[in-house]
Amino acid sequence: MKRFIGVDLHKNSFTVCYMQKDGGHSLKTFKVSPKDVEAFKKTLYSADEVAVESTGNTGYFAREIEKSVSKVRIINPIQFKIISESVKKTDEHDAVTIARYLSKGLIPEVRMRSKEEAKLASLIGTRDKFVKLRTILKNKIHNILNSNGIVTTKEMFNADKNLDKLLSMRLDEADLFEMRIIVDQIKSLNKSIDEIDKELTDRGK
Repeated sequence: MKRFIGVDLHKNSFTVCYMQKDGGHSLKTFKVSPKDVEAFKKTLYSADEVAVESTGNTGYFAREIEKSVSKVRIINPIQFKIISESVKKTDEHDAVTIARYLSKGLIPEVRMRSKEEAKLASLIGTRDKFVKLRTILKNKIHNILNSNGIVTTKEMFNADKNLDKLLSMRLDEADLFEMRIIVDQIKSLNKSIDEIDKELTDRGK
């Protein structure tokens, strides 16, 4: 018999609503651990349909259970919030709400990334943070030099050797100390960004 299963997934635990076609349901809570995920899988039937909101650990959760059920639907959390809040408010648990909307075919879905796509997206996110941090540090050097009446140009920051030249400028010891620390960090970020670019190119093939 097909059931509609709503999962309210959190970082450390998840609550499950097992809903029958007639609306009858039961709730059970599990920990997010290999042991409890395995215990949850043992409660599933091959005809079941599962819906879970897209969060940080949804990919892991969905991959663990996808072979145990007929379908795993990944919910678009923004669209689902708009839909669920547009109807009468109740005190039902989120898992019950998810199961009820699943049973009515009203779940707004997003495509789940493959494991490799998720890892690539994470790596791209790391690169983006490094680039933004590098820009912040370059702006800090700009401010130090500007406070000493030195006009900066983009060329001053486009290579490690040019960054080293900044440290030979006539500045007081306090400014030079801060510049040395910042230049070291920028050079380290340059190296890391280059490594990530190479890794992305290799994986992209």
